[in-house]
Amino acid sequence: MPVPQNIDCFNKATLLVLDKLYQAFPVPIELSASKIATDTLPPDATYDESFQCIEPVVHTIEFLRKEGFIEYAEHYLDGTTFLHVRLTSKSLALLGHTPSALEPHVSISEKFRNLLKGGIKEVSSETAKKAVEVLFTNGPALFAIGQSAAGPGS
Repeated sequence: MPVPQNIDCFNKATLLVLDKLYQAFPVPIELSASKIATDTLPPDATYDESFQCIEPVVHTIEFLRKEGFIEYAEHYLDGTTFLHVRLTSKSLALLGHTPSALEPHVSISEKFRNLLKGGIKEVSSETAKKAVEVLFTNGPALFAIGQSAAGPGS
């Protein structure tokens, strides 16, 4: 079953956002939803397709903030530029986590970086879906472990 376009856009935008922030950490950066949207589309995408992908990217960034993966100061101008964006400790720990004993030296962030070597346009929808599934299925368990290790009231 093919990945719905909105989910494909979400998955690819999530990969790009988290990778950009991981590469810049700890320095906050500016993220342009329109640039991310353009980067996720195939080279032959029409102007309308590019424009229609901006709104889902804006909501992807807002979702990542609401779920505690990123933080940002505000967004500006047309509402598509996010300022002072940075990973939270939750996502930093998750991206540095090695998910499988079979691959003891490959963290999630390294997997993302390897996927993005040829550019997001080269990443298939199914591959992006699987990468984001790894992130979100491992994330809650890792976050719970981190909170229990920090003790009550943290």
